[in-house]
Amino acid sequence: MAKVRANPNRLTDPAFAPFTKSRGRSGEMAVGDRYVIQLAGPWKGAVEVIDVTDTSFRLATLEGHMESGVIEMRAVGTDGTSRVEFIVESWARSHDHWFALLYDRIGLAQMLQGEMWAIACDQFAELVAGTPQGPLRITTDRQIGNH
Repeated sequence: MAKVRANPNRLTDPAFAPFTKSRGRSGEMAVGDRYVIQLAGPWKGAVEVIDVTDTSFRLATLEGHMESGVIEMRAVGTDGTSRVEFIVESWARSHDHWFALLYDRIGLAQMLQGEMWAIACDQFAELVAGTPQGPLRITTDRQIGNH
C-alpha cells in the first residue's frame, strides 16, 4: 500500500481515471492531501484524504464530485498466509438528480464505476506479483431517498 499511497495511479488505467494531486507533497499521501480524478466521460471528481494507515487510505468527495461520500481502499492479509485481499469500500450517494439518473436508472455510471474497481483490483494484484483468485465481487446497497 505504500507504493499505492505514493502514486495512486498505480491502481488506474491512465486513460480511464488518472489521479492528479492538487494539494500535498508529491510521492506521498497524507491526511489533507487532495486529488482530482479525471473520470471517463466529462466528469472530474475532487477528493480529500481523510485517513491513512499502513494498510489503507480513505478519501472523502469534495464539492463538484458526482457522488457525496467516502471511499476506502485497503489490503488485508488472510489467516496468516501469503494471501492478500484488496478491498474497495464506498459509502456514497449520488450528488444530484442527474447523476442518480445515470447511476440508478440508466446504469451507465454504475458500469463505469464497476470497471474502475476491476482495474484497481487487477493493478493491485500485478503490483504485489499476485494472481486474482475467484471472480470480482461487487455489491451495491442503495438507500431510497432524496439525492
